[in-house]
Amino acid sequence: MNVAILDDDPYQRQLLSMLVEAGGHQVTGFSHGMELLEAATRRSFDLLLLDWVMPEMAGDAVLEALRKRPGLDLPVIVVTSRDGEADVVGALRQGADDYIVKPAKGMELLARIEALSRRTRGGRGTPLRAGRFEIDAVSAARTLACASAICCRRTRLSWSLRIVSLGMSSKGSRGGRAAAAAAAEDEDARSASAAAD
Repeated sequence: MNVAILDDDPYQRQLLSMLVEAGGHQVTGFSHGMELLEAATRRSFDLLLLDWVMPEMAGDAVLEALRKRPGLDLPVIVVTSRDGEADVVGALRQGADDYIVKPAKGMELLARIEALSRRTRGGRGTPLRAGRFEIDAVSAARTLACASAICCRRTRLSWSLRIVSLGMSSKGSRGGRAAAAAAAEDEDARSASAAAD
């Protein structure tokens, strides 16, 4: 996984980086919220470890900015020294996916990263497949691989991708997945026909 770490304290950032890298993950560290937000527009991360108390842009403001960005569904684990119940509940209600009190314990941190990865894997990490279609969910609305000679035009790709990924990511709904894949296949056939004309 490609993990972003936002913490204004260089010691804490280095400690978290060492713990996450020990789990076999890649790490990119940030000391300021704006620095992370700018980087998130240029590259994708699989997870963010977010300090809640920072001087220039607090964790709640960073989280709010991330959650407002369309198409960006970045899992976030708050890592902070604040241990009050109201702090935990507040962060989770604002959109955090998990909460760890500093100092982070290595094995617990890695276990929480793995658990969050499992919960979000339907929308990230592993390709979603239905029939001859495959979506690389990590690159979101950019990749749709067709195994047959009919290829998707870019103008119709985002519509098809939305339908297929919505249908394929709905757990336990085989009918929903098949119907979404069929709808996308019909749309792509129409696109191919229109391109041939």
